[in-house]
Amino acid sequence: MIFTKAKLLVLPIACVPVVVNADDFAGYVSLESFSYSEPMAVKAVVNDKWDATLHPGEVAFSTDRIEFGVAWQQWSLGVLRRYDYYYEFTPDTAYLKYSVENHQDLISGQQLDIYLSANMLIANGLSLGFTQTVHNASFAIKASYLRAKDLTSGWLAGNATVVADNDYDLNFDVDYYYSEDRLFDREVAAPDGNGFTLDFNIDWHLQNWDFNLDVKDLLARIYWKDAPRTIAVGNTDTKNYDENGFLIFDPAISGIETNQDYTQTLPRKIHFSTARHWDDYSMLFEFQDFEIKQFYSIGAGFDKNDNEHINVFYNITAQALKFDYRNQWLTFSVTSDQLQIDEARTFGLELAVAVSF
Repeated sequence: MIFTKAKLLVLPIACVPVVVNADDFAGYVSLESFSYSEPMAVKAVVNDKWDATLHPGEVAFSTDRIEFGVAWQQWSLGVLRRYDYYYEFTPDTAYLKYSVENHQDLISGQQLDIYLSANMLIANGLSLGFTQTVHNASFAIKASYLRAKDLTSGWLAGNATVVADNDYDLNFDVDYYYSEDRLFDREVAAPDGNGFTLDFNIDWHLQNWDFNLDVKDLLARIYWKDAPRTIAVGNTDTKNYDENGFLIFDPAISGIETNQDYTQTLPRKIHFSTARHWDDYSMLFEFQDFEIKQFYSIGAGFDKNDNEHINVFYNITAQALKFDYRNQWLTFSVTSDQLQIDEARTFGLELAVAVSF
C-alpha cells in the first residue's frame, strides 16, 4: 500500500585503515550490513510481505556496503556498492499496512494517523582513503564518489477512517522524489545521481584503554538531475477490491507531477567504542547512532594471543547479541536478536579481509 518495496543486500567498513608493511601492497574486501526493524522481522519488511508478528514501532532501516580495493603504505583505493533505506512512520501506518497485507479485519470506526517518511538509495562508487599514525593514535579519512541509480525520498501524511472490517477511507498529502513511482505507477525515466561521501576514523591507545570513533557519511550528498517528483493530495473515494473483498490501494490524486533537480542527504552514522584491558580480558562498551535510532551495547573480550581477539556484546537497546572475532588479517562479526535469522528484527554482519602481496 504505502511502503516502497526494498531489496536487502547483505553486502562496510567505511573507514578502516588497512595495515601493511611499508613496501607491500594489500588487497582487501570489506563487507558490512546492519538492519533494524521495530514493527516486525527485517525479512518481512524487506520482502514487502509483512507476514510476521507485528510489534509497536516507528522506524525501520538498513545500511549496507561492500568494497573491494588495494592499499599501499598510507593510501587505499577501492570500488564499492552501497544500499541504504530509512523509514520513519506512525504505529497506525504499520498497523494498517500489516492488516491490509494479511487480510486482517480492521475495527470499524477506528481513526488512524498515517505518516511515512522514506529515504532510499542504491549506488556504486570509488573511494580514496588515507591513514596517518601519530604516536599511539591513528587517523583515517576516506572520500567516496557515488554514482546513484535508485532514489526514493519524501513523505506521505494523512488520516484514515475504517468504515468496515475490510474497508477504509484515506485522505493524504504526498511529496516525494523517485526513480520509480511505486505509489502511483507514473511512467518515468530514471534520473542520474552523482555525489560524494566523507568518512573518518580515529583509533587511540592509552595504556590499558582503547578508544575508537568511526563516522560514516559525515558529509553525504547525492545530486539528482531531473528527478521525477509528485506533489499531490489524494483519497480512496474511488475504490476497487480484491477477490477476498479487501480494498486495493489505488487512490485518485490531484496535484503536480514534474521533474526537478534534487539534492539527497544521507544520515550520518557514528560508532564509538572503548575497551578497558586487564591481562587477557577486556570490558567493552559501544555506542551506535544512525540519527533515527541510537544503540548502546556492553560486552567482554578475550585475547587468545597477541593477534587473536574474541568479543561478545549485548545490545541493550535491541536486546541482541553480537559475536566478534579479529586477527591481523580478518575481522568477522554477526549481530542478531534471534537464533532464527528470518525472525530477527535486528541483524548485522561484518567481514573485512586484507592480504599482503
